[in-house]
Amino acid sequence: MYQHRTKAVPGFTSRYNITRLVWFEICDDPISAISREKELGKRRWSWKTQLIEATNPQWNDLYESICIQGRHSGASRSDEPGIS
Repeated sequence: MYQHRTKAVPGFTSRYNITRLVWFEICDDPISAISREKELGKRRWSWKTQLIEATNPQWNDLYESICIQGRHSGASRSDEPGIS
């Protein structure tokens, strides 16, 4: 995450000047994380917005809370926005 945040690596975050982390999920392994990322990529932006606003309505930057807590226990996977 740090590399993306500092734009040390080329990609989406550096191309579009993304500076805030407003949503994340904890996955058990890289394979399931990639699978979930592809699944989310197929969704419409409106669905993704609902997903974010269900747990982070102010669109706060969650990066610092992750760094402080080490691992954020409040993030859960959900197939529908607003449902844990």
